[in-house]
Amino acid sequence: MNNTEWQANNDVPKPIIDEQKFEEINFIIQNALNNKLKLEVQYYSNNSLKIIQGIIDKIDYFKKNFY
Repeated sequence: MNNTEWQANNDVPKPIIDEQKFEEINFIIQNALNNKLKLEVQYYSNNSLKIIQGIIDKIDYFKKNFY
């Protein structure tokens, strides 16, 4: 994934994503991959929220990563 990254917040509780939200996120990611769309993804890591922007080139479902 061609991207820029920055940290959004410090010391936040880990968000809980229900199955419906997970499916919605998966649909958005698949659509962005298929149509070469730029995404902004907010994710949780080490007690903080991080934001990454870019275009997805590949998804590795085994490792649960995208590039």
